[in-house]
Amino acid sequence: MPYQSVDDTITQKRDIKKRLYKKLKISYSSKRPLISIIVDKDLKEEETKILRSFNEGVCDLDADFVLLSESALDGFSNFIFIEYNLGNRELILEASDFIISNDSTDLEEVMMRACVVIGKEKPSLINYNAQTEQGNAFCFKNYRIFSLFEACVRAIESYKFPWDFKHIIKSGVKKNFEIKN
Repeated sequence: MPYQSVDDTITQKRDIKKRLYKKLKISYSSKRPLISIIVDKDLKEEETKILRSFNEGVCDLDADFVLLSESALDGFSNFIFIEYNLGNRELILEASDFIISNDSTDLEEVMMRACVVIGKEKPSLINYNAQTEQGNAFCFKNYRIFSLFEACVRAIESYKFPWDFKHIIKSGVKKNFEIKN
């Protein structure tokens, strides 16, 4: 999906997300963000362990969670499983509001697709601060279950405020243009 205005991009995402939900036969709500994990390569043991623990709490969060992977992974029963292929990868990037990053995540690609990153601190990620309205991601210092859960809760809360959410997307896209130039 080529980047246009943030408003147009969010409208396109919503339409793509509706089609995805219809294909998956799950109910769509514009108030629930889509949070995805894309497993391009094998996850590290530490990442897998934390994400399996995280699985237990996602059912209590007001969001939909997708796992895009070559095969359904044990311990991810609260995630919607989608088989990995390039078409599905493209669809998930176009439909997702947030991507939970791992070591193989292409952060630049994710942000240029107007997805907000939830992940471990990295130089290209600026942790969003609601008071200063600055940042392009929801970050944590250490890859631990409660750090990931807290970042997801903050991300879901920001999604409820359309201006904030648009601003975070703009910041991610802008940051990537600055890195390239």
